[in-house]
Amino acid sequence: MKPNPILLSLLLLLSCLTISSCKKDKDTQVDAFCNLVEIHDYEGTGPMINDFLAGLGNESQDKQLIKLKEWMESKSCVDSAVIVCNSCIYTYPAQSELRIVFITQGRDTTMTMDILMSEPLKFRTFHE
Repeated sequence: MKPNPILLSLLLLLSCLTISSCKKDKDTQVDAFCNLVEIHDYEGTGPMINDFLAGLGNESQDKQLIKLKEWMESKSCVDSAVIVCNSCIYTYPAQSELRIVFITQGRDTTMTMDILMSEPLKFRTFHE
């Protein structure tokens, strides 16, 4: 039995559309994150950060913190991210800090991000 060329063409087209729509959604999320950074609404990025952290699953908190650092560095509006300390702020739950250098309008803005070391990790706030 010969494969139907029209059916194969439709399946190929559907596959291409699915792949490109996933990339578009990812690009849209990065754009939304960086649009908030551009207007200096760093706190507004909190829900996106928490969504990312919630999707990390059962990895250790140390690995989750490293993945958060790498995720931040993948953003076009982030120049660098450094884990300043891991569970160094003795609250309940403990907090960690990351130093994030944002690029806004051609200038660097350095902010410190506090992360609650709960299950899952949670964004708390940004401060200078």
